[in-house]
Amino acid sequence: MFLLGEAGLLVVTDTTSMACRTPSAIPLRLTWEGHEFIDASRSEPVWATAMKRTGDVGGTLSLGLLKTLLDSILKSQLGL
Repeated sequence: MFLLGEAGLLVVTDTTSMACRTPSAIPLRLTWEGHEFIDASRSEPVWATAMKRTGDVGGTLSLGLLKTLLDSILKSQLGL
């Protein structure tokens, strides 16, 4: 949750304490960017295409690059 907050996908409350070994957070709501990412990844065929392309180039992408890839696939399907 903490990292999703840092990535700007969620609004979170930081609950990290001195006793925590890792950062922690409580999610409050999705951000606009979070909603857009979910919308872009909602379609199973779009997601499958993105995962295939990701696997073809080594299997890992940053979240930002994954969002860009999903948007590109959607635009292609729309003929844009």
